[in-house]
Amino acid sequence: MPDSPQELLEKLIHESDEERCRAIARELVEQCDVDLAGQLLRLLGTCPGPAAEAAAFLLAERSTGGFVSADAVPDAIAGLSHASPEVRQWCATLLRGIGVNARDAVEPLLNALGDPDAGVRQAAVDALGRIAGDSEPVLLACVKLLGDDLSVRNASVRLLGGAPVLPESVRLAVSAALCAREPRTRMGAAAAAGALLCRHPGFSRYLRKALKDPEPDVRAEAARALAGLPQPERAVVLSLGRALKDAAPCVRQQAARALDILGSVAAPAVPYLVAVLQDPDPTVRFHAVEALEILAPRQPAMLPAVVLALSNRLIDSDVTVQTRALSAFSRLVPRAFPLNPNLRAAIENPDAEVRLAAVEAVAEMRHEGVQTREVLRKALHDLSGPVRVAAAFALARRGEMGTEIVNTLVTALREPSARVQIAAIQALKSIGREAVSALKALEAKREDSNPDIRQLAELAITSISESATAQSKA
Repeated sequence: MPDSPQELLEKLIHESDEERCRAIARELVEQCDVDLAGQLLRLLGTCPGPAAEAAAFLLAERSTGGFVSADAVPDAIAGLSHASPEVRQWCATLLRGIGVNARDAVEPLLNALGDPDAGVRQAAVDALGRIAGDSEPVLLACVKLLGDDLSVRNASVRLLGGAPVLPESVRLAVSAALCAREPRTRMGAAAAAGALLCRHPGFSRYLRKALKDPEPDVRAEAARALAGLPQPERAVVLSLGRALKDAAPCVRQQAARALDILGSVAAPAVPYLVAVLQDPDPTVRFHAVEALEILAPRQPAMLPAVVLALSNRLIDSDVTVQTRALSAFSRLVPRAFPLNPNLRAAIENPDAEVRLAAVEAVAEMRHEGVQTREVLRKALHDLSGPVRVAAAFALARRGEMGTEIVNTLVTALREPSARVQIAAIQALKSIGREAVSALKALEAKREDSNPDIRQLAELAITSISESATAQSKA
């Protein structure tokens, strides 16, 4: 026979093991009795150890859904002064769950922002955001936490960024924090300014200034924040471009990423991005490649320089950069001829993902020369299934429907990779009546365990059969 609620409470009070306390508390809460919630709340003030922590944890978990009402606010407020930091943290979380009905807790939660435990301070910020996120004193208190531990700082930034209205006093406080003596405060202020940019673009001038901060982490945070500007001015774009020359890798990374995120409006930064394609940091090179694929067409005068710089990345030492450069190169140089020697080298790369990206790049190019077809035909015999399928698909798109191509695709249907099988089925479907010899293999795929493969096989069979029938009637 299961224990009664009172028996469970007695066990909880006398249990010293934390995990066992939580297990007992869970048994109590499963009964979902409001009276039990009250009894658990009273434990917060009467038990100093694991029992109180377990009770606070469970109450916080169940603070939404009606298990805990606004009547719990006084006990939760009292719990903010408990000796255990875990109890204080869970009590703040409990108040957050109660929400706007816990307005009486605003002052105690503001006091909890000075708690020696970072977990408590973060929970207090989160609670204040839910209960009184539009309050000027709350917002100003959060600005003071921008130099706190990372978790507290992030919670404060979220609260500031979500504020429905930003009082002038808070705007000025954030601006002043960008000039604070402590680098950590300046970094937190830059993050806050970034969270406010959408509604207050004027913060961009402070962030541009922060790009020259003596502390690298502050400069990096300023660059990251500027990526959120909806309509950046040319001065912002050029400032980020200049930040690509920063001595600190973290700053260059964030500047390149920001220009990538900003998209077409960042076109004035193309010369800086071309230069940074030789950066020693692969993350910087990767974002520069991504940005240039979008931006280079908007700067026609720079396109030859972009293409030349990108061609050198086709044999980049970093596989991620190399594969991304192959994709960008094929889109920016759709009619490249003869095939770039670095592109040819990539097709011979020992890494299968690089070879696949290289074949896909050749496939994207619209040049129909013998050299292109030779490269693709050679790839039909690659050790990698995805490479073989990509080459077959590319040749089929160029009008080559021979037996070798169809056989390559049929063989790919036996690959263990669903990705390869799906690509092969799609290629066979695109070939149409010339793929009649593949129908038997496709029929077998109607029984595949993968529903996507079954569906695609059905569509391919129908398409190929209809094409063959139409041809026979013609």
